[in-house]
Amino acid sequence: MFVMVKAYYNNIKSPSMMKITTLLRIVFLQLLVVSLFSCEADSVDDFEVLAFEEPVYIDTANYFPSGIGNTWEYVTAQGISETLEVRNETEVNGEIFYEINLFNGKYAAIRKDASNYELRLQGEAVQSAGYEMQGTYYKLFLFDHNAEVGDVWESTENYTVSFIPQENQPVRPSEDFEADVVSELLERDLTLKIKDITYEDVIKVRLSITAIGKTTMYTYYFANNVGIVKYSEGVNSVQLQKYSFKG
Repeated sequence: MFVMVKAYYNNIKSPSMMKITTLLRIVFLQLLVVSLFSCEADSVDDFEVLAFEEPVYIDTANYFPSGIGNTWEYVTAQGISETLEVRNETEVNGEIFYEINLFNGKYAAIRKDASNYELRLQGEAVQSAGYEMQGTYYKLFLFDHNAEVGDVWESTENYTVSFIPQENQPVRPSEDFEADVVSELLERDLTLKIKDITYEDVIKVRLSITAIGKTTMYTYYFANNVGIVKYSEGVNSVQLQKYSFKG
């Protein structure tokens, strides 16, 4: 807000008129100063920022709910039923893994860390008659649910297999092995219909493990807040029938 005073005087000659002019100028300046401070105060009141907080993104997605006791029932193309179950939890180097019973018939455990999913597997060797094999465990990266289609994760994991001799078998030294792992996010935001049930927000992941001279390929379809709704190992494929969550 500005108050402007303009005075026009022609032919000012007397001292009294000059005094009046000077007085008017002083009043004008005072009014102008008051007006400027008033506008500045109004401006501060209008635009003062009291507080600012950076928006926080909360990622609630979970493509494998791993509560103990959670189960998923599948059926194969031949009509054979299979059940995946989260059995217990294991702490390894401060990380919590949840053991599942359906991964090539061998030990496996899964872990979710923020948007990342990891598997813990037991190493294996070629079957040798007269010996029981016991492999150490290794961890591999499965996928990131915030990743882009086409993202690939590769690693080489090391493990050791001990050969426990059965009766009358000679002692056999343990052996070291490597597993070459490749995981790729093939598709995301899929809608998949299985047995009249439509699953949305589905991620398709392919996992390849090469060890002891062979490569095994796995393909998984993970639905958000449901888990694996479809998967295949080689040419064998299964689909979800029903699931039950306890934790």
